[in-house]
Amino acid sequence: MKKSIPLKIHGKTYQVKTDQDLAQLQMLADFVEKKMKEISDATTIQSTLDLTILTLLNMAKDLYDSETSRERLEKNVEEMTNRSIEKIQNEIPFTDSN
Repeated sequence: MKKSIPLKIHGKTYQVKTDQDLAQLQMLADFVEKKMKEISDATTIQSTLDLTILTLLNMAKDLYDSETSRERLEKNVEEMTNRSIEKIQNEIPFTDSN
């Protein structure tokens, strides 16, 4: 069942209806608040809309960088796994029991 909870971000309270874990949702709101404060402190932007857009762009870049890194790691793990399998197969030749 969805609950309505207040989340405060950058001085404004939003009523959010959700069935998600409330602690996790609050953690996400706190994360957004922290990012907005970091950007607000580092710029002279006065407009909340401009600050929000700049925050979203920064968060999108972070997400893109994380996805790129994850894909690179997955590729490396797959390559290492394939090399390991090949080494094992070379050391222990497969023989058919038939």
